[in-house]
Amino acid sequence: FVSTSKGLFAQVNYQLSDALRVTGGIRYTWDKRFINRHGWTPRVGGIPRCQAGPNAGVPVSTVGTCENPETAKFSYPAWTAGIDYKISPDIFVYLKTSGASNSGGFNSRPVPPPYSSSFKPEDVRDIEAGFKGTFLDRRLRTNLAIFRAWQSNVQRIINTTFVDGSGATRLTQFVSNAGKANTYGVELEATVIPWHGMEISSSAAYLHARYKKGSRFETQLVGG
Repeated sequence: FVSTSKGLFAQVNYQLSDALRVTGGIRYTWDKRFINRHGWTPRVGGIPRCQAGPNAGVPVSTVGTCENPETAKFSYPAWTAGIDYKISPDIFVYLKTSGASNSGGFNSRPVPPPYSSSFKPEDVRDIEAGFKGTFLDRRLRTNLAIFRAWQSNVQRIINTTFVDGSGATRLTQFVSNAGKANTYGVELEATVIPWHGMEISSSAAYLHARYKKGSRFETQLVGG
């Protein structure tokens, strides 16, 4: 298995005033994934059969080779844009949006039908608003964030058993795209310093995530 990734990126912060700042950043990534699955399963008193690829389950003597080389290439942008404002030296608010992708690729373990041996990139777009403040002569620090995210081609790990070409039941684990998901939530952190040397920290979060009905599908990324 060979994985390569190349990227170009830049980010700029600009002060519109002493209190107001804007941020913009962009990155472009080129990913390449190559895999060559090769293997067979010898059975006591049986015939060796291929483990991977289009010849899985077929006797080795019939096909001559069990190799299954595949290559995939992906390219995608990522970005961030935001604005933040200092209401006072101790209070800071911001609003930002961003997007990025998690590369697709291939599963090295056996993948039973109807799932694909390959999986597509997962894309995420989000928006977030937040508040950061210090109070009581810096004895109290608070961070609050509210966010919403949109995911597509969500990558999930599946654990399952399947029956191979020789009739044996086997265990496998693989990545598959699981459709679209919408997520929103809120996070709160607070730190209190009642006296020098004593720190009390707390955090709370609420997350709501749901798959978009009808978005699940299964397609082959490459032939075979």
